[in-house]
Amino acid sequence: MLRKGLFFMLLFIGIVHFSLGEEIDQEERGKYKLFQDVKGFQSTVLRVPDDRYTLNISYGNEKTGELKFALSQQSKISIKSCGKYIDLFEEIQSKKNQKASAAAKEKDFYITPRIGFSTLTGLVGIELQHKHFAFDIGYYFSEEPGEEGEYNHFLTYGIKYYFKPHRSTAYIGLGGLTTLVKIIDEDDGGTGIGFILGYRWRFWKHCDFNLGIGAGFPIGKDGSTFPMFDFVLGYSF
Repeated sequence: MLRKGLFFMLLFIGIVHFSLGEEIDQEERGKYKLFQDVKGFQSTVLRVPDDRYTLNISYGNEKTGELKFALSQQSKISIKSCGKYIDLFEEIQSKKNQKASAAAKEKDFYITPRIGFSTLTGLVGIELQHKHFAFDIGYYFSEEPGEEGEYNHFLTYGIKYYFKPHRSTAYIGLGGLTTLVKIIDEDDGGTGIGFILGYRWRFWKHCDFNLGIGAGFPIGKDGSTFPMFDFVLGYSF
């Protein structure tokens, strides 16, 4: 009766379905990560005199090499707790290995089509990301004031630095836009460049939303500053 009642509890000493008095050696101790705080561990045996659970642990003295023994009494609760740990050990380790493997397989390179309003990827564009750095390019158009149906067309571009390449993160960007077609006054076109500070929310693994704002400056001619912005959705491949 006693042996049957202890059958599950004895899992804590390292080998499932152990019988009373069975010994656990260094290999088994390493496999199940038991007694990690015992230096020079050699083996341990579970003893059950008078319904008391006692571990008899043998270990080597690191300086003299002398074999020593230590007794450690265990409560029934700790026996059950350790038993559950051993019973689920393989499953726990498997999940840890899967997470480690998934982390190791995280891509270094992403292709992300984007849509929204941005002075980096325009109304529609694409982002090419390698680790922390990304290159953006896109197309943007705006209606000429007072000229219904007449539009100016721009090439937008820039680079970003994501502080966390695979997760939601803050980012900084540098970019601008160049006039491709100026409807009213072609000489009034030009190029501007500026910076953006923003944050990327990543969700559903492949999707993200970027929100950023900054300021731009015209190049090669007089003019006032203009807003830089990043308000876009993306889907990464």
